[in-house]
Amino acid sequence: AFQEGFQQSEEDSWFQRLQAKIANFLSLFTLEMLLTVLLVMTPFAAFFLGQNVAVKLFRAKDLAGQFGLICFTIFLAVVVIGSNFKDGELQLTWGVDLRGGVILIYEVEDQEAQGSSVMQGMVESLTRRLNPDGLKEIVIRPYGDRQIEIIVPEADDIEINRIKAQITTAGVLEFHIVANTRDHADLIQQAREMAEGADRREREVIEPTGEGEPGKVIGKWVRLRASESGFFDEWQPGDLVRSYRDGRILTDSDRAGTEQFPLGVEILMFVSDLEDQVKGEHLEVVRPDNDEQMRPCISFGMNTLGADRMAFLTSDNLPTNDFHRRLGIVMDKDLESAPRIMSTIRDQGRITGDFTNEEVELIVSILRSGQLQTTLQENPISEDKIGATLGADTIQRGTTAIGLSLSLVLIFIVIYYKFAGVVACLALILNLLLIVSLMILLKAAVTLPGLAGLVLTVGMSVDANVLIFERIREELKKGAALRLAIRNGFSRATTTIVDANVTTLITAIILYAIGTDQVRGFAVTLILGIMMSMYTAIFCSRVVFNLWERSRRLKDLRMWQILGATQIDFIGKRSWAAVLSLLLITGGLVAVGFRGANIFDIDFLGGTSVTLLLNTKAGEDLSPRRDYTDSDEVRKIVREVLGKVRVDNGTVTSSLSSVEISEGEDENVAWKLDTSIPSEALETKRDDGTSLTRFTERPAGNEGVVSGVEFLQTRLKEAVGFGGGDQAQSAFARYQVVFQSEQFTETGSPEGVAPQTPTPDPAPADPAPAATEPTPPADGQSPPAQQSPAKGDGAARGEQRDRIVGLRRQGFVVAPAAAQEELEPSTAEEQNPSASAADAAANALGIASQESSEAGPPAGIVKTAGILSFGETRITRETLIAELMAAAQATNIAVSERSIEVAKAVDERSDDPEQDLTALDLNWDISSNKPEKRWQVTLELGKDDALTVVRRLEERIAEEPIWLSSSTIGGRVAGDMQAKAVVALLASLLGIVGYLWIRFQRVIFGLAAVVALVHDVLITLGAIALSAFVADYMGLLLIEEFKISLPMVAAFLTIVGYSLNDTIVVFDRIREVRGKSPTITEAMINTSINQTLGRTLLTSMTTLMVVVILYALGGAGIHGFAFALVIGVLVGTYSSIFVASPALLWMANRAVAKGETV
Repeated sequence: AFQEGFQQSEEDSWFQRLQAKIANFLSLFTLEMLLTVLLVMTPFAAFFLGQNVAVKLFRAKDLAGQFGLICFTIFLAVVVIGSNFKDGELQLTWGVDLRGGVILIYEVEDQEAQGSSVMQGMVESLTRRLNPDGLKEIVIRPYGDRQIEIIVPEADDIEINRIKAQITTAGVLEFHIVANTRDHADLIQQAREMAEGADRREREVIEPTGEGEPGKVIGKWVRLRASESGFFDEWQPGDLVRSYRDGRILTDSDRAGTEQFPLGVEILMFVSDLEDQVKGEHLEVVRPDNDEQMRPCISFGMNTLGADRMAFLTSDNLPTNDFHRRLGIVMDKDLESAPRIMSTIRDQGRITGDFTNEEVELIVSILRSGQLQTTLQENPISEDKIGATLGADTIQRGTTAIGLSLSLVLIFIVIYYKFAGVVACLALILNLLLIVSLMILLKAAVTLPGLAGLVLTVGMSVDANVLIFERIREELKKGAALRLAIRNGFSRATTTIVDANVTTLITAIILYAIGTDQVRGFAVTLILGIMMSMYTAIFCSRVVFNLWERSRRLKDLRMWQILGATQIDFIGKRSWAAVLSLLLITGGLVAVGFRGANIFDIDFLGGTSVTLLLNTKAGEDLSPRRDYTDSDEVRKIVREVLGKVRVDNGTVTSSLSSVEISEGEDENVAWKLDTSIPSEALETKRDDGTSLTRFTERPAGNEGVVSGVEFLQTRLKEAVGFGGGDQAQSAFARYQVVFQSEQFTETGSPEGVAPQTPTPDPAPADPAPAATEPTPPADGQSPPAQQSPAKGDGAARGEQRDRIVGLRRQGFVVAPAAAQEELEPSTAEEQNPSASAADAAANALGIASQESSEAGPPAGIVKTAGILSFGETRITRETLIAELMAAAQATNIAVSERSIEVAKAVDERSDDPEQDLTALDLNWDISSNKPEKRWQVTLELGKDDALTVVRRLEERIAEEPIWLSSSTIGGRVAGDMQAKAVVALLASLLGIVGYLWIRFQRVIFGLAAVVALVHDVLITLGAIALSAFVADYMGLLLIEEFKISLPMVAAFLTIVGYSLNDTIVVFDRIREVRGKSPTITEAMINTSINQTLGRTLLTSMTTLMVVVILYALGGAGIHGFAFALVIGVLVGTYSSIFVASPALLWMANRAVAKGETV
């Protein structure tokens, strides 16, 4: 870039050219620095500008600093948010539940390896292993004393499997001598004796001491797996080998019978003294390499200590006559290879075996990061996968709910409070700006509950302004001057606002302490919302009011009033209210009893859950294979599947709910199935089905162990008729794919010359695999794809590029041509009317091939290139290559991984016909594994074969249901969740009682508030329980079978905070009305409730407006959360009047009767 603008002649010296380059670089550097300084200085300039405006325009010198601070925060928020815009979109850090990805929780295998120091060491080791350069957005953190949580955003199945392998591979490398009869007769004899005893499955052979004390380890059994050829290659005659399953000693004649040992065998190794052992910690250099047969292997170099030990070990085991000893290279208790020792080895070596390139890269990364402090269990105890489509749909619905609720609240406030409403709207907008900017600065992830928290903040921030404005109204009614009314209104409302927000802050902090990643996102949003709400309402709004009043711009403050002065006897109706509350609570608890454990989601019970899409709307040219939109039909299928399964000899409990998913202008119905199938179990076949049994001790080699998610997905696929193709599950199963082949740029076409497409030979009736693989260029690299269209064919391409055959299938969409356009013959067909039918089909899909030319690939190599677009879905380069390889293998077309070129294409298609559709994104880094929407693919295949591969890829996608998400929760995690939820509720109630005791100086205020809170939680719990019985009859109200999950617990705690907000407002007014009276009377309470009634109804109305919009438009992910909030807002408003106040009066009267001070 720094060379632009310079025209250097050939006569210029190298020194002059260097000077020019340095000067240009410094000029660019200076410009970048100048822009950075301007951005940093803008908020400070705004501060001084605000001061100047306050002094000169408003003539309020004493408010100059305050107004300057407001200007500073506004511009700071704008700069932070503005600097995070890219391509017209705000770049927020979305949580895994919104952007897609996986959340894994692993438990350590060693019961004694626990504690904060061990867990922290594991986190550091795993970070070096999974994210060595720190560029990936992977979160690794302790999850209790024995568990580790790993959060990987935007990860597909291939990447998830690779990460699982990196996590569960401890990386323990050891070098031992394979036990032989010449040197280790005593060891072999003792191992044989152990095989006859009760300890035949022990992995270590201990030297007998005869003194009752344990001796040292002299031998170790390590696992030996069969190679791809089906033989145990490292099993040599004379080796002592036993069955991995039962510890039975095998003979040399068993070597060929690998089918008898599906779990493999174990071979005995001699273990040297501890001070002589060579381990992975002695490695200094590790790198990928190739052996003499060009097979992938690992080369390593030793440090000084390791070199000395390796020299001692190998020199002591040199060949004797014709007898060769072998050096066993053991990785995590598995024998990788056992080469013969021919001479002394010091500091260099190589690990060979039946490795793939991916396995070599995995082992190298593990050895470089060092071994883990302890071993993790092979399978996660909790796994939560979220597809990108579900997240994109939730983001769209969430932002719609936020925008609509914000607009309605702003309009209402402006109409009702007029000038004061305008000030409140400005404060609310500033509140949201500050929250978003702080989340960007803190790099806090926006999660699904976090979006709900942002919507809820809109309603809660209005409450503070309503409190202030109603106070100002009261002061004006008393005849106070405007300036005095503003001062008193803000002063008297501030105490109530702080009290109400601090109690809510207590619940938010507790939520953050006990919550999962998603719930923490809600807690962060709530905490920031509370703090910024107090800043904008108490400080910013007051400064604006004072400035306008001082400058005489505000002479009168007019407001609408729905309720005037009321004299309702609320306390007189407490008996009726008590009866109503008892009926609601009793009915709800009965419903809870009927639902039993089924009221809990798998968060608290453990089990397996999947969300799948079985239906997409048909395109014009092809109807869908299935149309599962009828809940009765889907429930019938679920009953058929789960009716054949037994878990611990009991039936499988399940619940099914529908989820609406938006696909552009289309709406599809997905289904969420929650079951009691455990995360892992032993599978046993029965005549009438399958039995799954939980286990406490993992069987050897995981024999018979199945994953709950994979088991459920397989049974569902069989039931609905999917999965008739390849045995390997497609990685696209997690994607809602919009797959589009676009017009391409052919590699090798010279600029300005239209590509020539030769007429292919007739295709054989039975295609066979290619005899030989195309030979790559000498340098091992494919020639770069041409990035500019041929000038002579640009118009033809522009006419053809969108003319694509309309096609729509399950999970597979090729974008149809516009209805008004007619499909015209392609340029290739016009030039060559004798082209085959495959050519015509290929041209319709935008795929073509070209034989080599002067500017193209080497002679004999044919390449076909095109763009694959996945709509709004993103896919990684690695997954796309794997899918193309699988599609080629399924069609018997020889394609090597090296012959597939995949590069990121530009994200947006240009409307300019001259724009090359295959232009690469020049900012893309090939080492990146970030998923993208559009890829340029080049195959070393002719047009016919390339089209066949693409069509098979299409079929693979069509054969899979679309798994939008899947979750599996182990029993231990579910138990921990239950304990955390109970602790959170109790801690919140205790914290609230303690705070109110301090603020009101009497414990009865805190206890009365808790009575109201328990009342609200019980009624909300009852409503959730009743939802299962009324869902079929109240579909118009969007009621479904709601369950208690961790986000629902967050909703309960939010209800606690909101209800307490109302209660504190009433209690604060009771304290004010009471004055110095020694008692609390019914009249005092009635007066206080009537005086605050207008505020209570206004706040409830605005908050209810927000949560109803969230309930109706927020999407399936937060539907239950929003339902609980709707019930909570209604019940909380009721309880602050009819439960908390009567409870306070009853406790006060009891205290007076006992002679205690109230």
